Amino acid sequence: MTGVASGPYEAWQALGCVLSLAAVVVLGSLVLGPWWTALTVTVAFTVAFSVTASSDETGLWGVRALLVAFGVAAGSTVLAMVMMVVASRRRRAA
Repeated sequence: MTGVASGPYEAWQALGCVLSLAAVVVLGSLVLGPWWTALTVTVAFTVAFSVTASSDETGLWGVRALLVAFGVAAGSTVLAMVMMVVASRRRRAA
Protein backbone atom coordinates (compact mmCIF):
# COMPACT_ATOMS: atom_id res chain seq x y z
CA MET A 1 0.00 0.00 0.00
CA THR A 2 1.28 3.43 -0.91
CA GLY A 3 -1.34 5.29 1.10
CA VAL A 4 -2.29 7.39 -1.92
CA ALA A 5 -5.99 7.44 -2.68
CA SER A 6 -7.18 8.46 -6.11
CA GLY A 7 -10.51 8.32 -7.88
CA PRO A 8 -11.22 7.04 -11.35
CA TYR A 9 -10.86 10.50 -12.89
CA GLU A 10 -7.87 12.77 -13.27
CA ALA A 11 -8.06 16.48 -12.44
CA TRP A 12 -7.84 17.50 -16.11
CA GLN A 13 -10.84 15.28 -16.90
CA ALA A 14 -12.96 16.91 -14.20
CA LEU A 15 -11.90 20.39 -15.34
CA GLY A 16 -12.70 19.54 -18.95
CA CYS A 17 -16.10 18.24 -17.91
CA VAL A 18 -16.93 21.40 -15.94
CA LEU A 19 -15.78 23.69 -18.74
CA SER A 20 -17.76 21.70 -21.31
CA LEU A 21 -20.90 21.84 -19.18
CA ALA A 22 -20.40 25.57 -18.66
CA ALA A 23 -20.10 26.14 -22.42
CA VAL A 24 -23.27 24.14 -23.05
CA VAL A 25 -25.17 26.09 -20.38
CA VAL A 26 -23.98 29.46 -21.69
CA LEU A 27 -24.94 28.67 -25.28
CA GLY A 28 -28.12 26.85 -24.30
CA SER A 29 -29.27 29.75 -22.16
CA LEU A 30 -29.10 32.04 -25.15
CA VAL A 31 -31.04 29.61 -27.36
CA LEU A 32 -33.45 27.72 -25.08
CA GLY A 33 -33.66 30.04 -22.10
CA PRO A 34 -32.32 29.45 -18.61
CA TRP A 35 -34.89 27.01 -17.22
CA TRP A 36 -34.97 24.59 -20.15
CA THR A 37 -31.20 24.67 -20.34
CA ALA A 38 -30.70 23.90 -16.66
CA LEU A 39 -33.25 21.09 -16.79
CA THR A 40 -31.88 19.56 -19.99
CA VAL A 41 -28.25 19.69 -18.89
CA THR A 42 -29.09 18.22 -15.48
CA VAL A 43 -31.12 15.32 -16.83
CA ALA A 44 -28.72 14.52 -19.67
CA PHE A 45 -25.60 14.60 -17.49
CA THR A 46 -27.22 12.60 -14.68
CA VAL A 47 -28.46 9.92 -17.07
CA ALA A 48 -25.05 9.67 -18.74
CA PHE A 49 -23.36 9.42 -15.35
CA SER A 50 -25.85 6.81 -14.15
CA VAL A 51 -25.36 4.61 -17.20
CA THR A 52 -21.61 4.47 -16.69
CA ALA A 53 -21.71 4.34 -12.88
CA SER A 54 -24.37 1.65 -12.54
CA SER A 55 -21.75 -1.06 -12.91
CA ASP A 56 -20.17 0.07 -9.63
CA GLU A 57 -19.40 -2.86 -7.35
CA THR A 58 -20.16 -0.96 -4.14
CA GLY A 59 -23.79 -0.36 -5.02
CA LEU A 60 -23.54 3.33 -4.13
CA TRP A 61 -23.95 4.61 -7.67
CA GLY A 62 -27.50 5.75 -6.92
CA VAL A 63 -26.32 7.99 -4.10
CA ARG A 64 -23.62 9.43 -6.30
CA ALA A 65 -26.15 9.94 -9.10
CA LEU A 66 -28.34 11.99 -6.73
CA LEU A 67 -25.36 14.07 -5.69
CA VAL A 68 -24.42 14.61 -9.33
CA ALA A 69 -28.01 15.62 -10.13
CA PHE A 70 -28.15 18.15 -7.29
CA GLY A 71 -24.70 19.55 -8.11
CA VAL A 72 -25.32 19.90 -11.82
CA ALA A 73 -28.78 21.37 -11.20
CA ALA A 74 -27.38 23.97 -8.81
CA GLY A 75 -24.42 24.90 -10.99
CA SER A 76 -26.32 25.03 -14.26
CA THR A 77 -29.18 27.03 -12.72
CA VAL A 78 -26.82 29.65 -11.27
CA LEU A 79 -24.89 29.96 -14.53
CA ALA A 80 -28.09 30.09 -16.60
CA MET A 81 -29.48 32.84 -14.36
CA VAL A 82 -26.25 34.82 -14.71
CA MET A 83 -26.56 34.48 -18.49
CA MET A 84 -30.18 35.68 -18.30
CA VAL A 85 -29.10 38.81 -16.41
CA VAL A 86 -26.24 39.47 -18.84
CA ALA A 87 -28.54 39.03 -21.85
CA SER A 88 -31.18 41.35 -20.40
CA ARG A 89 -28.57 44.05 -19.70
CA ARG A 90 -27.26 43.75 -23.24
CA ARG A 91 -30.78 44.15 -24.64
CA ARG A 92 -31.34 47.28 -22.54
CA ALA A 93 -28.00 48.78 -23.62
CA ALA A 94 -28.67 48.20 -27.31
